[in-house]
Amino acid sequence: MEKTYLENRYTSLTYTLKEGTKASYYLTEGKKNLLPNRISVGDFSAFAPSKVKNKVAELKGNYNKSEEGKFKGLNKGNSVHTSIYPIDLRYNFKGYGILDERHKIYDLLVLENKEPNSIVIHYFEDMGRPEYKQTVWNYLKGLFKK
Repeated sequence: MEKTYLENRYTSLTYTLKEGTKASYYLTEGKKNLLPNRISVGDFSAFAPSKVKNKVAELKGNYNKSEEGKFKGLNKGNSVHTSIYPIDLRYNFKGYGILDERHKIYDLLVLENKEPNSIVIHYFEDMGRPEYKQTVWNYLKGLFKK
């Protein structure tokens, strides 16, 4: 797959932890009107044991009334949600998730921990299908070797 093909499907979003919270992040850099301006990243299944044992976290977000976004209107309550699964690329990645398989969209999110209180979401449009993941991992490795 061509590098330019991936570059055209890639965008980076930086979210910063809201002061006084453990899991609430606000968009501080990157393309607006894609994901919600506020997301939460954490383990939200504390009261309901997860069916998926290798899940490392969940990403949740709701669009507010004045926000626009790619996923607004797809789910009840204008929400986005994905489980985050581990990824081993020897970098500071928390894991990856896919939005929104239920609607056959397959956008891939790779979460990178930034210190001290930021998360970078590497967003790849329509690249969440299993046959594309290794290509995306190789692309990310190339980005971080520079």
